[in-house]
Amino acid sequence: MNLLGLGILGFLCGIIFLCERRWALLGLMGAVLFLPQSQSVELFGVNLTAMRFAEVAAFFRVVSRGELAAFERSKVDRMFVGLYIYTTVIFLLRSNVDQAYVVGAAVDAFLAYFSFRSLITSLDDVYWFARWFLVLLAVYSGLLLMEVATGSTPFRFLGAEVAGWERGGRPRCVGSFRNPTLLGTLGSSFLPLYVGLWWSPHSHRASVIGVALCLLIVWAANSGGSWSCVGISVLGWLCWR
Repeated sequence: MNLLGLGILGFLCGIIFLCERRWALLGLMGAVLFLPQSQSVELFGVNLTAMRFAEVAAFFRVVSRGELAAFERSKVDRMFVGLYIYTTVIFLLRSNVDQAYVVGAAVDAFLAYFSFRSLITSLDDVYWFARWFLVLLAVYSGLLLMEVATGSTPFRFLGAEVAGWERGGRPRCVGSFRNPTLLGTLGSSFLPLYVGLWWSPHSHRASVIGVALCLLIVWAANSGGSWSCVGISVLGWLCWR
């Protein structure tokens, strides 16, 4: 982890742990967007990425402030826990390869999921987050356009890999992620949220901007899987009258 990455991580962890609950959400997502997974340290043979430090800061915050115990558990929470326990145990029983990675991924999922569940307590929180997250998405999309124009990710100063991905004569951006598919998944995952924001009062402009930025991210990634996710999300919304 270089000094620039360490400085960004310290700033975001301060927001996550010290600021008001809603701003902690943006701090956590800022770590997702602006800290590449190459920003990491090896500790006792375990690869601790910068994002994992942010997850721990968020989880420690919600535990220490009683926010984790405050939200009401749901069937979705129990399904989430059951799914990750089941898939992790089955993998460990059937494979001797990458066991530490799979366990680490499950821990990442638990820390991130329950931190967000504790920090988002109402539908108003969702609307607030969706609107303010546009600021981070706009900055991030601007950096992706720079990558499209130059063929090199601006996150190289933070150790992001410059692999030279290309498809159909057009570069495939990676941003701060390890490959274009993961980058495209960012846009396709948030797209349904911004489509849904259209039905929130006084949020039409935010909805249009959010959908445009999500599609820009998917376009920059140039990933077929991400476009498939976009199609599935549109199909899902068409199931609602």
